[in-house]
Amino acid sequence: MSSSRASVLASLANLRHRSLAKRLAEGLRAPVAVSIAALTESAQNLTPSKNLRNAQLLYDELIARRASMVACMLRLPEEIREQADVAALTEAQHSRLLRMLRSQRPRSHEEVERFDAELRAWRDDGDDQDGESRRAIGAALGEVARDADQQHGDPSEWQKRLDAQLDGVFAAHIGIAFLTNHYLAAKAPQRDGWSGSVQLACS
Repeated sequence: MSSSRASVLASLANLRHRSLAKRLAEGLRAPVAVSIAALTESAQNLTPSKNLRNAQLLYDELIARRASMVACMLRLPEEIREQADVAALTEAQHSRLLRMLRSQRPRSHEEVERFDAELRAWRDDGDDQDGESRRAIGAALGEVARDADQQHGDPSEWQKRLDAQLDGVFAAHIGIAFLTNHYLAAKAPQRDGWSGSVQLACS
């Protein structure tokens, strides 16, 4: 493990140091936009070398998107961030980020098999289950909505800041789930008219 990664792990290990955790999460590579064409191509004509490249790209992207989600959650207004459901979700995402950072980036065809097994195990264990973020954040919003006007003066400005972070949380959540499912679907027997999780008629 590189000294820089070890430093990130050590500094992210305690979410009570929220400002430091936020800076580190923001300092990791930003997520990269992935086109439908690139997704379609990545799932076709797989070879060992292409499998390795796909695994490395996904590994990098999962870390970037998970870090982005943690950073957005740590920037939520305090009265929402400290709600029990949101705090638990933040801790879960932080733990998943640490787990990815501890995992080794695939460097050989054999390590791709190990990486694939980890992805399947994490997914089967309930990572990023559908509705997880919506339930936690929705419950918190319900708790604070009643007195938001009194606490924040101009509710429209407060809402804009809130929406920006929520957009980031949900975009990262959707991206992580879709990219993981697409990567694994590309390795399964292909359905007619599909490339991984992309329906060719819609691309």
